[in-house]
Amino acid sequence: MTTLQRKVYGDAARLFRELLDRRMADGTLLDRARVYAGLCEREIRKQPVAPRTVEERLTAATLALNNRNDGDAQRLAQSVLAEDVNQDLARYLLAAVAARRGKLEDALTHLQEVIRLNPDVRVQARLDDDFEALRHNEAFQSLTGPPPHPVTQRRARRAR
Repeated sequence: MTTLQRKVYGDAARLFRELLDRRMADGTLLDRARVYAGLCEREIRKQPVAPRTVEERLTAATLALNNRNDGDAQRLAQSVLAEDVNQDLARYLLAAVAARRGKLEDALTHLQEVIRLNPDVRVQARLDDDFEALRHNEAFQSLTGPPPHPVTQRRARRAR
């Protein structure tokens, strides 16, 4: 019962099942054990399944960031980077978390890497409120400004 009250449903269900399997109690206690085991199993089914795939973790990290749950966003994004260091959305999320936490150098480092991976992100970052603390930072402005235009090279025409 203590395990059930602490909401450790997996362990509580196992203990109730053991009691039922051993039949070491009277009928009333066995009936209650059946009810409690069923309750534990229903609670276990209600619990959300942890995101497993890269896409699921990125979606969960984005939702966490949008809900201002920076810790979960960071943890999920880092788990994605552990599998794929070139995952631009995970890096972007880490940059946003760092900026919101006031870790501006970390934010710039992640942002520089994400822009290297996906230059189109510079526009999004420029407009993103999560980078408000970096708005007037020269390095941020340089990173998120328009990309430099390639130098047009003219071919010298040979006289024929």
